[in-house]
Amino acid sequence: MPFQITISPELHAACPQFVGTAVLANIVLGFAMKNAGLQLTFLLLLGACAASILLMGLTYKAEQYLVRKNG
Repeated sequence: MPFQITISPELHAACPQFVGTAVLANIVLGFAMKNAGLQLTFLLLLGACAASILLMGLTYKAEQYLVRKNG
Protein backbone atom coordinates (compact mmCIF):
# COMPACT_ATOMS: atom_id res chain seq x y z
CA MET A 1 0.00 0.00 0.00
CA PRO A 2 1.48 3.40 -0.93
CA PHE A 3 2.12 5.99 1.75
CA GLN A 4 -0.45 8.80 1.71
CA ILE A 5 -0.60 12.08 3.57
CA THR A 6 -3.82 14.01 3.91
CA ILE A 7 -3.56 17.76 4.32
CA SER A 8 -6.41 19.90 5.59
CA PRO A 9 -7.63 22.68 3.28
CA GLU A 10 -6.54 25.33 5.81
CA LEU A 11 -3.00 24.00 5.86
CA HIS A 12 -2.92 23.62 2.10
CA ALA A 13 -3.87 27.31 1.70
CA ALA A 14 -1.05 28.36 4.07
CA CYS A 15 1.70 26.27 2.42
CA PRO A 16 2.87 28.91 -0.12
CA GLN A 17 3.49 31.33 2.74
CA PHE A 18 5.69 28.81 4.56
CA VAL A 19 7.63 28.01 1.40
CA GLY A 20 8.16 31.71 0.75
CA THR A 21 9.49 32.38 4.24
CA ALA A 22 11.76 29.34 4.06
CA VAL A 23 13.23 30.56 0.78
CA LEU A 24 13.69 34.06 2.20
CA ALA A 25 15.42 32.66 5.29
CA ASN A 26 17.81 30.67 3.10
CA ILE A 27 18.59 33.76 1.02
CA VAL A 28 19.26 35.91 4.10
CA LEU A 29 21.43 33.27 5.78
CA GLY A 30 23.33 32.62 2.56
CA PHE A 31 23.96 36.34 2.10
CA ALA A 32 25.11 36.70 5.72
CA MET A 33 27.39 33.66 5.44
CA LYS A 34 28.94 34.89 2.21
CA ASN A 35 29.52 38.46 3.33
CA ALA A 36 29.98 38.26 7.10
CA GLY A 37 31.34 34.80 7.79
CA LEU A 38 30.33 31.97 10.06
CA GLN A 39 30.68 33.77 13.40
CA LEU A 40 28.41 36.68 12.50
CA THR A 41 25.91 34.32 10.88
CA PHE A 42 25.77 32.34 14.11
CA LEU A 43 25.21 35.57 16.04
CA LEU A 44 22.42 36.45 13.59
CA LEU A 45 20.75 33.11 14.36
CA LEU A 46 21.14 33.67 18.11
CA GLY A 47 19.62 37.14 17.76
CA ALA A 48 16.69 35.75 15.79
CA CYS A 49 16.08 33.14 18.49
CA ALA A 50 16.21 35.79 21.22
CA ALA A 51 13.81 38.01 19.27
CA SER A 52 11.36 35.15 18.79
CA ILE A 53 11.46 34.29 22.50
CA LEU A 54 10.88 37.94 23.39
CA LEU A 55 7.94 38.30 20.99
CA MET A 56 6.37 35.06 22.21
CA GLY A 57 6.76 36.26 25.78
CA LEU A 58 4.94 39.48 24.97
CA THR A 59 1.91 37.60 23.67
CA TYR A 60 1.86 34.82 26.29
CA LYS A 61 -0.34 36.63 28.79
CA ALA A 62 -2.98 37.51 26.21
CA GLU A 63 -2.93 33.98 24.83
CA GLN A 64 -3.49 32.46 28.27
CA TYR A 65 -6.40 34.85 28.80
CA LEU A 66 -8.00 33.59 25.59
CA VAL A 67 -7.39 29.96 26.55
CA ARG A 68 -9.11 30.47 29.91
CA LYS A 69 -11.96 32.44 28.32
CA ASN A 70 -12.68 29.90 25.56
CA GLY A 71 -11.49 26.78 27.29
